[in-house]
Amino acid sequence: MRTTILICTIIIFAAAAFGAPSVQISGAYGWQTIGGIFFGNQGTGIQAIVQSDDPVSRVEFYLGSFLYRTETLAPYTFNGDFQGTYFGWDTTVFPNGRYTITAVAFDTFGYAGMAALDLYIFNNRPPATACSANVTNGIVPLTVAFTGTASDPDNQTLVFNWSFGDGSQSNLQSPVHTYNNPGVYIVRFTVGDGFTTVFDRMSIRAGLLPLLEVNGLVVAEAEDYDLWLDAGVDEEWAMRQDKPGFSGQRFVQYIPNAGVTRTDGSGPKLQYWIDFKQIGRYYIWIRGYASSGNASCRLSLNGSIVSENIAWTTFGSWQWVNSPVGGGLLTMDVYNRGMNILTLIGREDGLAVDKIVLCSDSSFAVSGTGPAPSQRAARTSSLAGDADFDGRVNILDLIFIRNRIGMNVDVSDNRWADVNGDHKIDVLDLIYTRNRLGK
Repeated sequence: MRTTILICTIIIFAAAAFGAPSVQISGAYGWQTIGGIFFGNQGTGIQAIVQSDDPVSRVEFYLGSFLYRTETLAPYTFNGDFQGTYFGWDTTVFPNGRYTITAVAFDTFGYAGMAALDLYIFNNRPPATACSANVTNGIVPLTVAFTGTASDPDNQTLVFNWSFGDGSQSNLQSPVHTYNNPGVYIVRFTVGDGFTTVFDRMSIRAGLLPLLEVNGLVVAEAEDYDLWLDAGVDEEWAMRQDKPGFSGQRFVQYIPNAGVTRTDGSGPKLQYWIDFKQIGRYYIWIRGYASSGNASCRLSLNGSIVSENIAWTTFGSWQWVNSPVGGGLLTMDVYNRGMNILTLIGREDGLAVDKIVLCSDSSFAVSGTGPAPSQRAARTSSLAGDADFDGRVNILDLIFIRNRIGMNVDVSDNRWADVNGDHKIDVLDLIYTRNRLGK
């Protein structure tokens, strides 16, 4: 958004000849902040007040030496037409600096009088900003070095604020912050130039282990996500509690609920990290709420689209949906044991989502608020399972497993390394890990 400051410095009265019209420029300008388009019909117009013994034929307005506008009927306005056609003076197309507006009034005998107004135009351009972090997930305590990138096209002094999502804040441009409690934290980086503020956002996943699939069933409360990604400053999945009948603590809704449609997969995203031991086909149920109009979402697994369009056609209540637009059952195929990432992608804003159920049993049906949510894997120490806790099997995990081979270690509380399901880290797990290095 642009803002404009007009600074009045001089008002001059002049007459071209004896008996010529007397002209005065009216309006309030001194240190007044207005929008980028300066409307005359908003009560802030620049007008020429003309007094003349003879009829006035016209008033010419000049911006510098350029004839900007000619008025033939009173009121004579520089940036608005009170005869019925309103328009604005768009100061944003002019470079910042000093300008002179001159009003020249002519009577029917050709005599002229004039008045000039010196002013300064300053069109504020908002800063550009972005935020990033050296790590976005890990075990707690998780120390994150944030980087705030900001620049101002007007070279103004910038003010910074970080809100880390856990109640802590910082005014440094690039702070370091430690998360001590597990959770997903939405971080907001705000930059102000004294006239306007802009912001960028990201999420940090601290100390969370994946949801566990047990006997072919995974149940995720929608608000219990593992990663949050917006689609710009105006679109996001927001935590809500204003639709009675939801399960869990809250639900999520794609806002702003203003008729936004993103069919290309660029809508806001929520990720759910799931530890699968049973591979194969899973049948999907999603509990959603459509307030009015269209409401739909997309779903992907490990970056591959499961369904382009999952829609709700019943409005004003919570409904379970298990089929995509076009018919059939909503399914996905899990090919790899261990960590898989399910992503809920906003398609049409306004949709509220309460719960997601995955089941390997094709005859499974849900009702009410559905089954209880799945448990997350537990970690008794930072050395259990995925050594660097990045959600991938990599060289650090290989070294960890190698160093513990031969030790009777029960890893039933964290099965990322226990690929054969015997609750022991052994040579079979090592071979599996080795074979997946680089994948």
